[in-house]
Amino acid sequence: MVLILAMIVGIGFVSCGDDDNENTVNEPYTPSDSRAVDLGLSVNWAKMNVGANAPEDCGLFFAWGETKGYTSNISDDHQFDYAEYKWMTAGQSSPYWINKYQVADQWTDGCWFDSNQRFIGDGKKVLELADDAAAANWGGSWRMPTIEECQELISNCTAEWTRQNGTYGCKLTSKKNGNSIFLPASGIRASGGVLTWEGIGVYWSSSLKTTLGGCGFNFSANDGTSMYISTNDYSRNTGINIRPVMKK
Repeated sequence: MVLILAMIVGIGFVSCGDDDNENTVNEPYTPSDSRAVDLGLSVNWAKMNVGANAPEDCGLFFAWGETKGYTSNISDDHQFDYAEYKWMTAGQSSPYWINKYQVADQWTDGCWFDSNQRFIGDGKKVLELADDAAAANWGGSWRMPTIEECQELISNCTAEWTRQNGTYGCKLTSKKNGNSIFLPASGIRASGGVLTWEGIGVYWSSSLKTTLGGCGFNFSANDGTSMYISTNDYSRNTGINIRPVMKK
């Protein structure tokens, strides 16, 4: 599994979001909502994360394909491990027993291959709306971005490491129309429920790379100022933020 190697140095960070608002569900937005930002791309991007009350709030952390999110407050005891992952076969705790969203990949020991290593999985590579955290929590035409839409965002925006209302993160400014969005660098909630990688921003897409790895993008400031931003894949049980998109 490809993971982030870039690290932050020399910067102090503050906690993000409102930790008391666990599993916050926002009222459905509409296409005319002022929180939809037109960056001149194929979709409009939201100003804030799912579960957030402001652009600089981290909002909620979700495992890939789950619609219930958790705050950065690790006292909730949610472990973000495969034993409690929604798409885990009952009684199992190994990622080789993931039972939905399976692709013909290199993991031939997985239950999506038979004893002759023939693929027998469902072949689903993109989340259905029922399993899309943005669609489930915000309603309307909001949804999680595909990895292609994440790449479009990265390719058509300039990235600036900055601080907004005390929170460090990435300001992405469109090369097409000058509009911008801010994404907080909130880290992830890893297996065991711990909050880690603080000072790095990681965001899910709705796309799957391998059965074990959901796609997303991450950013950091390599030396405290210059930006590093790229697409990657992450273990599906990892708690990661979501920035919704909607059709134009």
